[in-house]
Amino acid sequence: MRGGSQLRKVALVAGRQVTTDSYVDTFEPFRRFTFEHVSGPLSVGGEFAVGPRLAETRSDAATLG
Repeated sequence: MRGGSQLRKVALVAGRQVTTDSYVDTFEPFRRFTFEHVSGPLSVGGEFAVGPRLAETRSDAATLG
């Protein structure tokens, strides 16, 4: 993933399949990414962020290989 990537999320909501396409605005590996929905039932954006403890665990796992 990187800035400019496109994401497609397919979920079941109240028994119905809902598809949302998003665009990744910002990507910081092992830290966070921001997105904007470009199609789907909701016209929103947001952020997924990783807390320090999980980021530390991910770094350790990458180092241990």
